[in-house]
Amino acid sequence: MRLFALAFLTGLALLPRPGDAGTAVETLHHLGASEVVGADGEPLALCLVTRTRYVGQVPLWHRAGGYALATDDCATDSYLPLDTDGFALLRAHGQVASTLPLTPRITFTDMLAQSWGSLTIAALIASAFALRGRRRKRHRGKPAQVRVEPV
Repeated sequence: MRLFALAFLTGLALLPRPGDAGTAVETLHHLGASEVVGADGEPLALCLVTRTRYVGQVPLWHRAGGYALATDDCATDSYLPLDTDGFALLRAHGQVASTLPLTPRITFTDMLAQSWGSLTIAALIASAFALRGRRRKRHRGKPAQVRVEPV
């Protein structure tokens, strides 16, 4: 019964995410204001693009994808991606914060928090091996006792 419940919950977790056609999702995170103005005169904010890989609804891997410029404090789907050279040029001209690294990074704890699916799968595999080892040890630990009686 426990195995059925585990299989059922795993199946639910692997159902496709509503509205997602692919397995990678990009998200914009606001880093701060910039001095750059868009073609329509609206100020552009500096954003961090993160990419998260999913299997169904389980996030497996989360990483920084690069810098971008976007309107509405990064609360939009459209953005202008910045390569390393473009970001270095903006930083050299003082249009973005000079304290940011050329290649974006996310913290280790943020990566772990957003990649909980990988950790859960690893924990389940480790638990399965530990339980299997315990069962084998229990069966192997005691020698068979044979009683011999004189005739």
